[in-house]
This record gives sequence, C-alpha cells and structure tokens, in this order.
Amino acid sequence: MALQELRGRTALVTGGARGIGLALTSALRAEGMRVVVTDQDEQALADAVRELGSDDVLPRVLDVSSPEAWEEVVDEVWRQVGPVDLLVNNAGMGVGAAPGTSPPRVWELPVEKFRQVVDVNLVGTLLGMRALLPRMIARGTPAHVVNVASMAGFLAPPGLGAYAASKFAVVALSEVAAAELQEHGIGLSVVSPGGVATPFNESARRFGSSPQPTRPTDPAATDARKMAPASVADRVVRAIVAGDLHVFSHPEYAPLVAERQAAIAAAFGTSAEPGYRDPEDLLSRSRSPLHRPG
Repeated sequence: MALQELRGRTALVTGGARGIGLALTSALRAEGMRVVVTDQDEQALADAVRELGSDDVLPRVLDVSSPEAWEEVVDEVWRQVGPVDLLVNNAGMGVGAAPGTSPPRVWELPVEKFRQVVDVNLVGTLLGMRALLPRMIARGTPAHVVNVASMAGFLAPPGLGAYAASKFAVVALSEVAAAELQEHGIGLSVVSPGGVATPFNESARRFGSSPQPTRPTDPAATDARKMAPASVADRVVRAIVAGDLHVFSHPEYAPLVAERQAAIAAAFGTSAEPGYRDPEDLLSRSRSPLHRPG
C-alpha cells in the first residue's frame, strides 16, 4: 500500500521552518497535500508560513523531544484536520564550534550537549513514530514515514561525534521499523543527504547546544556552494511515491561508503574460537528481510 497518490492527503513535517523541512513542506503542498508544519521556533515558523502563503499549510509549535508535546499536537491535528498519511521526521541539530577553535572531540563534549543532540535527532524521530504509527496501522490505509538522517549516518569523520552517533542510530532505527512495518503495508524512507545549503547550526545556537557564535562543523551546514534544499525535497517526494527505503541525494559519497564497508569486511578474520560458528537460527534472525538477496 505505497502512498502513490499524495493529492488530498495530509502530511506532518517536523523542523519545517527552514532548510530541508521548509523545502519539503513547499514540495508536498505543490503535490496537493495539506501540510501540518511544525518547529520549536515559533517566530521562524510564522515567517515560514507567511513565505509559503498557503491555506494548506497549518503551523504547530512542537518540541520533538517531548512525548507529551507529540501527543498533544497529534491529538489536535487528528481532531481538527483529520488523519495524517505522511510523517516526515526532519527536525535535527548539530554541534558547532566557536570561531578560531576546533570542533570538540567526542570525549570533550559536555554530556548535556550530547544528550540534547541525541534527544532531537534520534529520540525525536522515535517519538514521532510512536505518536503516529499506531493510528496509521489502525486505519489500514496507505501511509508513509520519512526519517531524515545524513551521510553522517554512514560515515564518521572527526568532529561529528554526537551528530554522527545520532544519525547512525536513525539509520538503524529506520531499517528496523521498515522491516516491522512490511506486514502493515506502511512504507518508510530514510533520507541521507550530504552537503545542503541550510542554516543547520541555528537550532544549536537557539536552544543551547552550541556556543555563540558558531561556525559550521557538520556536512549539512549553511554554504551556498552546497545543494539546494529544494533539490533534496524533490528527490524525497519521488522516493515516497516509489516506496524507496534508502534515499541518497549525493551519489558522490558512494565511494566513501564503499571504502568504509571494505575496511569493515577486511577486519573479519578467523573465529576467536577455532571451529565455532553461531547457530543458523541466530544468523537467520540477524538478517534483515530488507537485505535478503532475491
């Protein structure tokens, strides 16, 4: 039951006041969807809705790291707007560095800042699925989830400790959920962009996970040389309709991912206990149905 027809349906987009979230809101509205656009920044949200200038865009303030906030928003939307057919977990944050300084090494990052990044990027994604998937499943109609990760969910360069850890986890969470949703006919896409021209560290500055002022240290920081958010949004819309699991907008990262995978494969040697092999049932349970050949 892929969500092949978007017109007349309802989407909920988090982190929609700027960047990829704003571009996705615009792209989905152009496809004829009603879009509930959420963000924690009330002023930025109001500015975004004014920029979009559409009655089909409904703003809601949402702290994605709060289970209570999720339930309140979803209950209100279900009552006043109707069922949500598409969930886009896009809200995210990184950690910047003050001018003239290097990004903090992972063991130097204050624990509260690490937790804040994980709470927004990972826990926020989980809470969105917890709030909406039971309702989507109960309806039994075509639905889809989009989780926005990053190429930092496949690569872990120095300086991206909290961000990469959270995005690796989003990729894993998404693959597990996609496999578990197969029996319910609900699709899931995990989007892993590279460099996108978005004001990524603004959220870090506004909500205290980064010093003032900051310079970008993550692969999605503001830079006019990077890909336009609208291009990523168009790719995501095509992926929703096609039911794609992994969505990559930047193919130039493929050699870097292959390099990492080759290094991991090369690290497998002989068994730590000669002659031992895990039982076949354990190996079978460890294989995702998403990756089985054929």
